[in-house]
Amino acid sequence: MTSILITGASGFLGKRLVERFSELGFIIYALDVVPHPNSNRVANLPNVFFINADISDKAKLQKIFANKKVDFLIHLAAFWSFKSGFSEIYQRVNIQGTQNIIDLAQQLNAQRLIFASSITAVILPKQATMTEFAQPDPNTKHPYGWSKARCEILIKKHYDNLPSEKNGSAAIVRLTGVFDDWCELPPLAAAIRRWSVPGPVGRIIPGSGQTGFGYLHTRDFTQFMLQVIKRHQRLNKVETLLACPEGATTHEELYPSIRQGFGLRGGPIFMPLSIVRRAFQVEKWLRNKLPVNDCIEEDWMFDEVDNVKRADPSYTFAKTQWQPSPELHITRKLPEVVTNAKSNWRKWNSLQDRRMQSPYLRFQQENQLKQQRQFSTASSKQVCSTLQRFTLFSRSRYRRILRVSSIRGALQSLKRIVK
Repeated sequence: MTSILITGASGFLGKRLVERFSELGFIIYALDVVPHPNSNRVANLPNVFFINADISDKAKLQKIFANKKVDFLIHLAAFWSFKSGFSEIYQRVNIQGTQNIIDLAQQLNAQRLIFASSITAVILPKQATMTEFAQPDPNTKHPYGWSKARCEILIKKHYDNLPSEKNGSAAIVRLTGVFDDWCELPPLAAAIRRWSVPGPVGRIIPGSGQTGFGYLHTRDFTQFMLQVIKRHQRLNKVETLLACPEGATTHEELYPSIRQGFGLRGGPIFMPLSIVRRAFQVEKWLRNKLPVNDCIEEDWMFDEVDNVKRADPSYTFAKTQWQPSPELHITRKLPEVVTNAKSNWRKWNSLQDRRMQSPYLRFQQENQLKQQRQFSTASSKQVCSTLQRFTLFSRSRYRRILRVSSIRGALQSLKRIVK
């Protein structure tokens, strides 16, 4: 039976792969530092073994898998944030963690390492079409794309220099924006939130509405990964693939479905980029002052306005015999996404807010809060215990004083009687 190790198994994509591949009868080692969101349901899935570990801990990984057999290793685990600042977590988790996974794949003698990269790892001129042969560029402005580009270079270097007598191969999968029936894709969620506002403000589109990229549904993603495993012997030793539809979908194409879905009228108002930048600075200042939902917009994103990231994945289609389902195309699924948002706005917003933050970072913050609560509880117990001891001590001392006073009073009474 085929065995697969999936890192990032608790994440947005990982949990879907675990459930789908379990249904197909694979043995799954689901690895994540974050507990699975549906741990009770996963515990009952056949052939699924959840492993709690951090990919940046190489020694622990090697110890856990010392006597295990793994045929394929799907590496999804990564730290990401829409904030523009670089963080040491990118280096420790994304880059060093990927190096640890490369070493683990070699230790396990895995047939193929499948690495989830991103279209942000490539920098192309505006209006250029992306293919599988575009080279990763670590000079990208966003740290997530930078880390993915560095990881691609690490993987290619390792497997290109692997001796022919050693088993092992790699597939680098550049993902586009992946969404589901409830959206859970921050850039798309931000567009829905903006264009669902009544009045002129909800009609504004930055630039000329030609910002766009390909959208991939989660069901297409799981089917793509399955095809990569099924046809891995027909792939090159190091293969780069595009997991995305052909072409791109622009803001101008998304706008009508969103506005009409919310029962709103009025065509788009295309706003010059210079005005949008100023408005963004004001909005950012207000969001820092008011208790409102965080926004994903950052200064670096304005460079992407009116940049259509079109893709030509024909090579991938031929190699994997996979193509996205027309029924799951964003233009077909968007009305359903909008309907779900309207039917349960609170749930929809909650899902988007959770997707706004990296699960790894959220888990770290929750752990810190838990430790603070435990410390606070322990401190409270210690204070109560001290007060209790002090109260007992005070009571016993007060009783001794009373006894001494009583004895003195009795002696004084005797003296008066004798006299």
